[in-house]
Amino acid sequence: MFALGQIVGPTMVGWIADGSGNLELGLLLSAMVLWVGAVLAWLQQPTATFEPSDPVENIEKQASK
Repeated sequence: MFALGQIVGPTMVGWIADGSGNLELGLLLSAMVLWVGAVLAWLQQPTATFEPSDPVENIEKQASK
């Protein structure tokens, strides 16, 4: 997903700058999209935590079977 943003972002900023004749508008829109993404990432719920098991304990359990 990150690579897609690196391709689309500069292309869209250039397209907006060519259309409006002003680079500032494209960069402003780019900054606003970045802030929206940052807020959405901050509001994201945490995922389930991963608790690694003890490999020695697993080996002992398998050996006793």
